[in-house]
Amino acid sequence: MYCQNLKTLSKNKIFILVFSGLIFTWFKKGFLTRLMFAGKIFEGRSLAIRFGLFIGYSITIIFLILLFFILLVWFFPQQSNKLDKFFDWAGEKILLLGGVLWVLFPTNPFNMPFPVSLRDSGVFLYVGWRILNGELPYRDVWDHKPPIIFYIDALGSAISNNSRWGIWIIEVLSLFMAVLIGYKLIQKNFGRSVAFFASFLWLMTLVFVLQGGNLTEEFALPFQFLCLWLAHDIEKCKFPLKRLFLIGLVIGISFFIKQTTIGIGTAIISYLIIRGFFAKRVKELIRELVFLSSGCISVFIIIATFFAVQNAFQPFFNAVFTYNFIYASSVTGFVNRLKPLITGIKPLTTTGLFQVALSGYVYSVYLFLFKKHSLDKWNPLLAIGLIALPIEFFMVGLSGRTHPHYYISMIPVLSLFAGISFWGVYSQLLSSDWKKPIYADAVFTICVIGVFFWSSFWAYKDQYVDYSGKNDDIVIRYIRAKTTPNDAVLFWGAESSVNYFSQRRSPTQYVYQYPLYKEGYVTEKMIVDYLETIIQEKPRLILDTHNPVTPFLFFPIKSKAINEQIDYLQLHYHPVECVNTWVVYEYVGN
Repeated sequence: MYCQNLKTLSKNKIFILVFSGLIFTWFKKGFLTRLMFAGKIFEGRSLAIRFGLFIGYSITIIFLILLFFILLVWFFPQQSNKLDKFFDWAGEKILLLGGVLWVLFPTNPFNMPFPVSLRDSGVFLYVGWRILNGELPYRDVWDHKPPIIFYIDALGSAISNNSRWGIWIIEVLSLFMAVLIGYKLIQKNFGRSVAFFASFLWLMTLVFVLQGGNLTEEFALPFQFLCLWLAHDIEKCKFPLKRLFLIGLVIGISFFIKQTTIGIGTAIISYLIIRGFFAKRVKELIRELVFLSSGCISVFIIIATFFAVQNAFQPFFNAVFTYNFIYASSVTGFVNRLKPLITGIKPLTTTGLFQVALSGYVYSVYLFLFKKHSLDKWNPLLAIGLIALPIEFFMVGLSGRTHPHYYISMIPVLSLFAGISFWGVYSQLLSSDWKKPIYADAVFTICVIGVFFWSSFWAYKDQYVDYSGKNDDIVIRYIRAKTTPNDAVLFWGAESSVNYFSQRRSPTQYVYQYPLYKEGYVTEKMIVDYLETIIQEKPRLILDTHNPVTPFLFFPIKSKAINEQIDYLQLHYHPVECVNTWVVYEYVGN
């Protein structure tokens, strides 16, 4: 179809396109050579020029690819049928991959060589690096996130010789799988145009909640979309129990990436329970829940066994379950949990995703209540979505915090309802007496996406520039100059990323000290062990980062043993200078 349309172009138009391409390439002499060394394109440029180059080179690449296919069809018309099949299979995937690269371009290591201010990502990078050096999460390095993210970063570091490029490539693949599954889900139920609209709208929105990338919620997206995909036709599935076991596995994996990303899984369970009771099929319901739970429990057993055989189950359980329960319980009152939903939702409104999805949610409620007879094709999907959105709101507000990346977990459900909203408008147009031209679908979709894209373009540019500013390497260069790779360096606060980028290990498992200041979790023994480890390891430098959460050498618990250890550290570590407002203490020996 595509190629047949290309063949109908007149010779003059083909000539103009070819001539334009040759002239363009002549003016951009050396373009392909420079493209092979992508790092050189942006080296030494100002932010504005680098951003302009990115836009210019993106357009150039797209133009050259289109020109190549036009020439291929013109000179080899007998191959047009094969090319048609190729376009049918790969066309949409190429477009979706382009959208993914557009989203992740601002976070690439060229633009962010040393993003030391991204604390969550810094912890994951550090733990992944230490895994490659034989250490184990929770036992040797403390963090309260579930373990899968650490091994994703370890894999990324392993395939790229400890650079961030490997992790960035895994981000691209993960996000591409998420958008592809989401696209196929919406396409199957609402059509291609709706799927493109919803997919590109949530991709554009992701830019404003990504916060530098390499985050748990980002890597959970493919599994959230997969949950919806596995559940959308559960009523027509030939082997529903096997499908439910797979859903359970996916929910379990999502949980061990980030606990709050199981909103869709919870909605699926709720749907099964409601359906079972209303249909009075309690025995069948119990069997379904057993199979689904078996999938979830299987993931837990595998992970728990992995840590148990290495004598690390207790540290794993205390960090992932006990600490997070105390962390979430520290926020009390419905208003305090509702506040982040109101104050933190703004990034989702930048492109209009939240507003469009909210309209789709209201429209879906109307359809479900008054047009239910017409929803047989996607009744389970709609019901699960209607249940999931309030649950996702609850999950985001669970901690009482307003970090933008928390809202990433809402994107799959929001994309579904954005698609429904667009489908509602689009179906009305199709039902009118207007005789639709053959190209109307593509034009309408491109125009709508273009409006949303243009409305967020300058915000995207600002985000790109903001990421470029997260490259403070003053402390990194100082640490590398003052220490050797064998020296340990302790940052008193939460600066794990500096340990990672300087390639200097922490002398203690508490690479950041938040758990030692968490009342209800910290014990005297934890503080004593922490200080004793520092005394035994003798880190070359200790840097007080003036973090208000972790005041230097002041703990929420006082005791004689703690005071004696603090006195020892004050005697053997003397302040020598300030770097980037951080006080550097150097070990002076006995």
